[in-house]
Amino acid sequence: MRRAAGFTLVELVVSITLAAIVLGFAGMLITAPLQHYDLQSRRAELADSAGAALPQLQGDLRGALPNSARVRRNGSFVALEFLAAVDWVRYQGSPGAPFTTSGTFRGIPVPFTGTGLFLSVNNRGTGIPGGDAWTPGGSLSAVGSSINIVAAALPGEQRVTVTPAPAFTADSPRRRAYLVSGPVTFLCNEAAGTVSRYTGYSLASAHSARDTHAELVAAGASVRLLAQDITGCSFTAGAASQWASQVVSVRFTASRAGDLFEVADQIALENLP
Repeated sequence: MRRAAGFTLVELVVSITLAAIVLGFAGMLITAPLQHYDLQSRRAELADSAGAALPQLQGDLRGALPNSARVRRNGSFVALEFLAAVDWVRYQGSPGAPFTTSGTFRGIPVPFTGTGLFLSVNNRGTGIPGGDAWTPGGSLSAVGSSINIVAAALPGEQRVTVTPAPAFTADSPRRRAYLVSGPVTFLCNEAAGTVSRYTGYSLASAHSARDTHAELVAAGASVRLLAQDITGCSFTAGAASQWASQVVSVRFTASRAGDLFEVADQIALENLP
């Protein structure tokens, strides 16, 4: 009578042990790349969060009114505010009374009449008596002034009338007049971990009146969320200058699940007084 073939208990134990070893090594080979991929994905998402506000901020600042950037921290809020310039043109004569331009405004359709814009000449920076565009009257036309722009007698020139006529205290060294649409704020809320952009609100001379979400919304601002997971912000506005671009330094820190990412940039306001 033939005995049935099979495995002995020793052979079975050895086989199971070898299989476990092989599966363990296979698991290690598969797990390591997966963990690395997950780590890289988290870091990429974190980098996107940290840098999400930068493109918008860079574009807005480069077209801002010269010397108009100002920075303020109020607790967990860090506010960067500046005046958005629609366009600029060189002027002839005094820009206080009706004046003729050398060149044309390209950022608005002409003829133009409206009360939603400001005219600015020779803004010299925050706190300069008679030269601070945040205080209308010295280098910025009054709130609610009517601006009328029409074609002038000669091609390539325009006639600009502001009512009531502004009393600008000093000529621009480059004889430039700027059309300004109003203030813009990039507000970092470190407590909420967000960076948001605020537009369409009323101008205030004191930055302390526009340095929180509640104050900006109460002033009529529209809000757009730009970045999340932000744990730290830093804005620095360089000194105002009549002959060089004002420079703004920006730093955002983002954190998630123990990972930390930081982005920084320096942005020059390309317009000059």
